[in-house]
Amino acid sequence: MLQDINLKLNRVVLEVRYRSLLWMDRPGQLMEKIERDMPDWKFKEFGQGGLKCLDQRRRLRASVHMDKVIIVQDFVDNLNQFKKASENIMGQICDVLEIKDYSRIGNRYFFLRKVDSAEEAEKVISRAKFLKIDHEKIKGFGDKVIHIEAVIVVQKGDVKCRLEIKAAKEILHDNPSLSLSKIAKEYAPAHAILYDFDIFQDAELPDSMDVNISDFIQRAAKTIENNFYLLK
Repeated sequence: MLQDINLKLNRVVLEVRYRSLLWMDRPGQLMEKIERDMPDWKFKEFGQGGLKCLDQRRRLRASVHMDKVIIVQDFVDNLNQFKKASENIMGQICDVLEIKDYSRIGNRYFFLRKVDSAEEAEKVISRAKFLKIDHEKIKGFGDKVIHIEAVIVVQKGDVKCRLEIKAAKEILHDNPSLSLSKIAKEYAPAHAILYDFDIFQDAELPDSMDVNISDFIQRAAKTIENNFYLLK
């Protein structure tokens, strides 16, 4: 996606919100349909935390609730896997739960740029042109900047983008097996700069059922790819 040996896509997330009056009646039917049509996916649990399933080989997991679904892939080396899985999962959910519209679609990307230390991360962030920190104006509060975080929300048409940049240390996952995997050090280094992009469209979406999930993800990824250089 982004050609940088030190930059890894640590995690990508899709969240789609909707309304369904059939959730309480059809979780079993949904489980059966996903297992039948998507054999690589296995169910993990069903309870107050929703219906959870995973494709362990591809580091994919989904959590289906009455009003939303969250699809996650960790240590991403092929975004096409995520796009295909997201489109398939949403197709199954819309079919079984007879969803008529979406109230929000969001696609989130967590990039990590490996650095040697927390101090290096802070220096790289402070040199980013878009931040334009005037050290002379803040020196009255202290002699040395030791931590910088930036959160920006921008909008173009109906789509908003929230961008957060900060130093990150010891990125831990809620999946213990990933923390012990061979590629953990590559995708979750001890010291890094976190670039957190959340591209979303909310409120009542016009003709939302005509929204192609894979296309939405592709547009979000392309927006990041085309503009990432501006953050350096």
